[in-house]
Amino acid sequence: MVSVVRLAPPTKLTCGGHDLDAFVVELDAGTLDVRFELGRGMGIFWALPAAPGDRLRLLHVDGAAYTVDEPELVADPFVFDLTWLAWRGELGELDDGRTVTAVTVTASAGSGLLDPASYRCEVTLRAATGTSETRTFAWRQR
Repeated sequence: MVSVVRLAPPTKLTCGGHDLDAFVVELDAGTLDVRFELGRGMGIFWALPAAPGDRLRLLHVDGAAYTVDEPELVADPFVFDLTWLAWRGELGELDDGRTVTAVTVTASAGSGLLDPASYRCEVTLRAATGTSETRTFAWRQR
């Protein structure tokens, strides 16, 4: 079963020319993952890691007034600038009983060898026992 905690940005933000609709923490069959849900015109896009610790890829997944039969790869890697964004509190509960209590996200399109493209997402989870853990999703272009 898939469960998600969807976090809306506090103000209108853009990521690589797309509106940031939500940042999502997802639990699917025991695997925790993250994605950016983006919009552009009538299109619905997701930016998600290609693999753990890997670059973000941009996929066109659907449309507000049309259907996309199969996700289409739009950009690989998908890089953009996003200043530090954070959510804190009781953000939502996943199906395994853990509560998402903090999420921070930042991304940089980079400007060359000394400043490579990167992103970093930290997700803090609290188990029913009260113990907390922080999972980091990050990539830095080489």
